[in-house]
Amino acid sequence: MNLNRVHLIGRLTDTPQLRSTGTGSVCNMSIAVNGLPKKGTKERPVTYVPVAVFGRQADTCAANLVAGQEVNIEGRLQFRKRDIDGKKITVGEVVAHHIDFGMKPRREMAQAA
Repeated sequence: MNLNRVHLIGRLTDTPQLRSTGTGSVCNMSIAVNGLPKKGTKERPVTYVPVAVFGRQADTCAANLVAGQEVNIEGRLQFRKRDIDGKKITVGEVVAHHIDFGMKPRREMAQAA
């Protein structure tokens, strides 16, 4: 049995970017996810994860999400090969199927009031 499923909870590192493709909309964003503390310290390493959302959900994300906002993402891993400056590299991202929006950062809530 094969399973490709990802579930992440983190904060947006920047404002999501929406663009149109020939088949619809895609929203690209990046989230920061804290790991477990390193042994003997309280320091929690951070992993930055690129995320892509497609279709109507992409439009909703671009219209409602802001940098620093917590999100709960469920999706799958996708890897693509790219040619950058003559070098072939593999780029990975999470393709989100479901996103729950958390509370906006306090600075955003204050500006909205």
